[in-house]
Amino acid sequence: MSPIFKEDGTLWAVLNMCDYTTHKVLANRRLKTLSDLANHINDVDSLESACNIIMKSFCENDKDIPFALIYLIDNDNLKSGIQSCTARLISTTFNYKDLYNKNWDIPDNLLETQKTINLIENPDENYDLFIEVKRPTTNHLFLKCKSWPIHLVVKEDKDIKVLLKDGSQAVLFPIKSSNGSKLILSSILICGINSNRELDNDYTNFLRSVVTYASTAITNGKLREEERKHVEMLTNLNHQKLMFFQNISRDLLTPLTLILSPLDAAINSCMQETTMLSHLQIVQRNTHRLLKLVNNLLQVSNIENGHLEAHYHEADIVKFTQELTSSFNNIAEKLGLDYIIDIPDPDKFKHALVNEVYLDHDMFETIVYNLCSNAFKNTWNGQIKVSLYIENENERNTIILEVSDTGVGISEVDLLNIFHRFHRTKSQQSRSYEGTGIGLDLVKELITYHGGEISVTSKVGQDNSDDVYIGKISLNMTKKHKILLVEDNTDMRNYLEELLRNEFEVYCVYNGYDAIMFLTNSIELPDLILSDVMMPIINGYELLNMLRSNIATRLIPIILLTARVDESSGLDYGADDYLVKPFISQELITRIQTNIKLSQLRNQ
Repeated sequence: MSPIFKEDGTLWAVLNMCDYTTHKVLANRRLKTLSDLANHINDVDSLESACNIIMKSFCENDKDIPFALIYLIDNDNLKSGIQSCTARLISTTFNYKDLYNKNWDIPDNLLETQKTINLIENPDENYDLFIEVKRPTTNHLFLKCKSWPIHLVVKEDKDIKVLLKDGSQAVLFPIKSSNGSKLILSSILICGINSNRELDNDYTNFLRSVVTYASTAITNGKLREEERKHVEMLTNLNHQKLMFFQNISRDLLTPLTLILSPLDAAINSCMQETTMLSHLQIVQRNTHRLLKLVNNLLQVSNIENGHLEAHYHEADIVKFTQELTSSFNNIAEKLGLDYIIDIPDPDKFKHALVNEVYLDHDMFETIVYNLCSNAFKNTWNGQIKVSLYIENENERNTIILEVSDTGVGISEVDLLNIFHRFHRTKSQQSRSYEGTGIGLDLVKELITYHGGEISVTSKVGQDNSDDVYIGKISLNMTKKHKILLVEDNTDMRNYLEELLRNEFEVYCVYNGYDAIMFLTNSIELPDLILSDVMMPIINGYELLNMLRSNIATRLIPIILLTARVDESSGLDYGADDYLVKPFISQELITRIQTNIKLSQLRNQ
């Protein structure tokens, strides 16, 4: 402030220079509203959640939009030719603390608010009375009506300003969202106007920006909802397909059994070669072929449903493979092919193995049968070779079953899809074009059940081979659970590692800090953390608090080890279990297994 004096030197006035900041305050306030809307757009996962997020942003920024309502327009019935289109009140700023509560407390000064409006029926009210309101805060034409003019907004496809019962105002905006290549009316947003502000161009432009963000949120919600419905539809179709495979396979097994049993008896009763015997043998071969196909379909559907159970038993893989491959000798002789079975001596093979071999006999039979059948199907001349050998890689023995042939080869395009279900190679040179396209896919799945993998190398016109890699096989085909052991005492750490490594995959670190570094750099998190309490740098309680505060690690079960008797303190910190030293080794293993199982159940 500055004084202003008269000529005689007496005080005449005071000059106070003020800066007009209202426009800056308004701009910042409105920018915050738009920013909040933009920040929450990615949180949208459905149409309803989009509307609720929009309303929540308005509730938190209610100076420029003191209240709001949003109607969703149901256009789906119009697309299908059904003459029914409704506007449904989906969300408001009233009762904002519980946006999912549909019992809104609509104030009396608002217009009549219907929850559902039939847009096909003509409205009871004629919207033709517009009043020009001239006030210090506004100078616009406002519609005077009893209820929200939803019909008029749909018809005119433009924003409509309305006068409320107490003289305040609101604006109805049509919101469009993309539907393929065109925009369609998806909702109507009703925004209350601040009675102390002029509805000028800046205010109107702000509201139009709000509508743009709301349109984006609703479009995202609609897309994600449709995507989820599409996934659910595909999942349901896949389930229906699998159920069909299962049902048709099981329904066919009984009649096939009833065909084969009397058929075998009829063939055995034929004492000499006759035309009838020849016909019966053709029926028998093709019935067995059909039975094999039905069993394959049943296995595929069980794999998809996760119902295929493997029963692993110790096996003499050399003898078993010899028996399975020898059954193709007659076929090779008839076709004039050189059929080589390169299988080592059983004693030498067994001596080279580190561990015993465990197989599901039925699965392994299917693997060998499908690979050999595929080789004979695609080989006109030359040789087919089946090899069984051991490959030592990274100090691990791997059993390799290799089936190679001098057949027609596989194109590069088919090679990429050879293990995809129902894919069939389009070779004109194959011995037969018959097949369902599930043989090699089934082989891949069954080899995976044995902890292995399969690969194919081939070029059209040259030799091609199927290389089957069966990994280290044991009776327990489940992967060991991963344990992170956090212990600063070297002797205790070594003892616990020795104790647990037969049951679990154990990783050891020195203290809580090392544990955090390990978890940060790990691609796969451990199934459980076993930690001492008293450690340097970061102790067990501090580690527990840090893990529970991190969304990535908060669900990992944690067992604390301590010399203190009071175990409740560890549980109070958020530990899943607490073990006091000294402890019984079997009790520790049992508690680890129990907590891992409980964690898996919670995650399911």
